Amino acid sequence: MPNNNLYLYPMKMIPVFKDYIWGGTNLKNFNKSSKLTKIAESWEVSCNEDGLSKIENGPYAGKYLKDVINLNFNKFIGNNIKKGSKFPLIIKLIDANQDLSIQVHPSFKTVDKELGESEKSEMWYILDCEENSYIFYGFNKDLKKEEFSKYLLDGNICSVLNKVYVKKGDIFFIPAGTIHALGKGIVAAEIQQNSNTTFRIFDYNRKDANGNYRTLHIEEAKRALSFKKTYINRFKECSNDIFQCRYFKVKKEKILDHIEFSSKEDSFCVIQFIRGNGNIEYRNLVHNANKGDTFFIPANMGNYIINGNCEILTTRI
Repeated sequence: MPNNNLYLYPMKMIPVFKDYIWGGTNLKNFNKSSKLTKIAESWEVSCNEDGLSKIENGPYAGKYLKDVINLNFNKFIGNNIKKGSKFPLIIKLIDANQDLSIQVHPSFKTVDKELGESEKSEMWYILDCEENSYIFYGFNKDLKKEEFSKYLLDGNICSVLNKVYVKKGDIFFIPAGTIHALGKGIVAAEIQQNSNTTFRIFDYNRKDANGNYRTLHIEEAKRALSFKKTYINRFKECSNDIFQCRYFKVKKEKILDHIEFSSKEDSFCVIQFIRGNGNIEYRNLVHNANKGDTFFIPANMGNYIINGNCEILTTRI
């Protein structure tokens, strides 16, 4: 499969696991296993230094995706991203066994690059949830900074947040600068900009495994927050094109037998098998895929076929 001394093929990813205190064991239902007692996040595709994913199969097995991409940026990433830019996304599975902290991410206008910050908007696709599970999403009224500080000091910050009950298949887009949190009992796929900058605002006064309160970032959060009443960006699975923004495009495909796809020169594609099993057929080679598996499809790879009885999420830029 050589292409100008490069190998373009469906690359099965080895995820990076994070065992934050709110995680659980529900990602076992997505065939995730680890020596960790619990898995909060599975970083499926990441070139972020806080969690570099590796390739499991083929000629590049055992190599970091970041290093392979750097062999020829445009061949692997595509022409939609300027050569020399960082890889644009982190794609995760999240098990919110307990409530996540109330938090916010910086926007393009509020990042402090001297402190190593970068913007982060994200999308949640609710893969599974318990009955009456909910998220917090933005403010339910306009606030002033001093009002925000008072609610926070009184421990009543949740009273001024939109509490949104969720169902399997719901899609939410959380623009940078929006206060938010996943509630307990939710398993979600998260597609986000390549940033690990999070400003923790409220953490329910809980302690970590060492008996310490987790660090809060109140002043940073005040700088990043939008204090306006928030419109809830909630979407339904009314079509395969479930979501698109300036950062990424996400589709859902239900495969009952097989579907042919094409990888073109404009963008790579990330394929997440979220239900069922199947395989990816490319140039007479078959790459098996189970529920929970994620593949990086290089730009310029050409035509390939996905066989099986399964559902997938595809993400492009």
